Amino acid sequence: MKMRRFLLSTLLLLAVGTLPTLAQLVPVNPKEGAISKEEVAMTQYQGDTTAVALILYEENIVDLSVDASFSLKKHVFFRTRIKILKEDGKEYADFKIPVSRDPDDNEAVSGIRVTTYNLVDGAVKKTKLDKKYVFKENATDQVAVYSFSAPEVRVGSVIEVSYTLKSNRYWDVPLIDLQYEIPVNCIDARFQYANYTAFNRLVHGFRTPQYETDSEVRTMRVGEQSIDYKLYSDIYRVVNVPALEEEEYSYCPDQYLSSVEYELSSFSVPGYVFHSYSKTWGDVDEAIVDSPIYKECHTRYPDLDECKEKISGIENEVEQICAVRNYVMNTVSWNGKRNLVPESVSKTLKSGTGSTASVNAAVASALNGLGFKADPVLIKVRSEGILADFHVSSSAFNTFILRVTTPSGAVHYLDAPRSDAYPDVLDPDYLVDRGRVILPHGQSEWVDLQKLVKNSQIMSVQAKVDEDGQVSATVIVNGKNEYAYSMKRRRHKADSEEAFIEDLEEGTDLEISDFVFKGDEYSPSAAYEFSITQEATVSGDHMYIRPFIFTFHSESSFRNPTRTIPIDFPYGESIAYTYLLEIPEGYVVEQLPRSVRLLASGIQAEARCQFAQTDPTHIQVRYTFKNETIIAPADTYQDIRTFWEQLCNIYKNTIVLKKA
Repeated sequence: MKMRRFLLSTLLLLAVGTLPTLAQLVPVNPKEGAISKEEVAMTQYQGDTTAVALILYEENIVDLSVDASFSLKKHVFFRTRIKILKEDGKEYADFKIPVSRDPDDNEAVSGIRVTTYNLVDGAVKKTKLDKKYVFKENATDQVAVYSFSAPEVRVGSVIEVSYTLKSNRYWDVPLIDLQYEIPVNCIDARFQYANYTAFNRLVHGFRTPQYETDSEVRTMRVGEQSIDYKLYSDIYRVVNVPALEEEEYSYCPDQYLSSVEYELSSFSVPGYVFHSYSKTWGDVDEAIVDSPIYKECHTRYPDLDECKEKISGIENEVEQICAVRNYVMNTVSWNGKRNLVPESVSKTLKSGTGSTASVNAAVASALNGLGFKADPVLIKVRSEGILADFHVSSSAFNTFILRVTTPSGAVHYLDAPRSDAYPDVLDPDYLVDRGRVILPHGQSEWVDLQKLVKNSQIMSVQAKVDEDGQVSATVIVNGKNEYAYSMKRRRHKADSEEAFIEDLEEGTDLEISDFVFKGDEYSPSAAYEFSITQEATVSGDHMYIRPFIFTFHSESSFRNPTRTIPIDFPYGESIAYTYLLEIPEGYVVEQLPRSVRLLASGIQAEARCQFAQTDPTHIQVRYTFKNETIIAPADTYQDIRTFWEQLCNIYKNTIVLKKA
């Protein structure tokens, strides 16, 4: 099954009450294997005819049991029944189940049953997965993955999968999912726990599920004694749950899916045992200072003398940081993987390759040996969701960058592996409002990386139109900081320069030639220039020319009439566009669009566009756009939508020329 990220969003209070009695849109028998012919024969889901797949029924039971030695154990039983409705829905036939490799955790999956149901010659035919096609592979040093795919899957298939997970990792309570990227017909979920345990219960998403709590008295034998305790069951049922609608300008929509999280806070049996699992960020800091994350950043870098020679004679401290980074990157290449815990610096240098954490640790060790102060800044990237206050754990983070303090006291932030980046220029996915700078002796602190955003794009066009309506122009584009990062990454993702040019031409009537890109070097800037030809619209004595050869924003971005999730802009924008047009002899300007100024409500954004005839043969268009907002709440959506519509109308403006 397509695995989503288990992420955190708005906190809501759980509502206790009667479970929903709404009828399921698709009546199903919840018993395992009781798949009806109607379920297999159905061709679309009336609740969402665009759905590629549907959760017909899902059962999820999470049990934290107590044994006679007062040890907690985790048991999870999971079963799902999925209807494949379209070709794209076949990806939901693939399943991955991660488990811990730590022997003390004793975590394993058993009882995997996978069956596919198809309609063949008017009868339901079922195909079971042979157990030899269930694979267990080591994904990392800490995690193994069971993977398998349902057999004989086609459009129309119904897949049923069940398994049991047992583990000593009782504190790692799985999320109870009540919504997915595809619609849900019915989910029954249950969380079982003894009265000896205490939890924080948290609801994520915008759909507040109701639940009931049942209890029963059980007896546990401890030596010669019998101890009674209560077993509680929190029971959830949801029906006819829509898929979370995909939205543009959202880094991690999955975090807004409806779910319930149980966080173990204490385990107490009077007279026998008491454990508190509450943590503070100070506890996390101490653990990280004692871990390779901090230690490898401050280990001694070999060949420091040679590294020192690389910065001798360089006075600018930012350039010194770059020289050290480039020296290390001549020895080590980034393997494209992002993680939190680095390998040892010596091992990274010996292997010549490493993850984000390993490369950053190697660069930090070199900088720390040369009089700089480079400390890890732990972050949870934006595409993995919001870092919530209640998730107090090192596992809340998934990578780190560096905060580099220079000998003069200036502070810069560096993600060394990426060649498209630069000091204080980060991948937009890393622009979070809470990064944790790890320092010893209780000095750790939070930093807002979004405040680093300083960037600009400047585009100038020198154009000339002849009497036949052919427009020829020279275009120069300059990007700074985040814009430069995006420009370089976009070019590097293209297979070739020709592919990059085709990407620029897509959606326009441009023909690009004489293309030159500048900015492959490690720097905070990038630029390219090229020539274009395009045709103006000629009708009788009139000629119609659109001065915007590119549109900087798409009017399709906020088409939906409503929105429930916040709006994430990749970074603050600053755009300046100048278009200078030389008109042909024998033509005069009949009409210029009106100059306009737009101010947004709800976000710090504005746009200005001015049209002017500077002399009898030249027209100048000057356009600026600025947005200083990175995240906007959903209740500002209507204002943003209105602003966006007006903004995109600017790009449709037309200059009208007429024969004299």
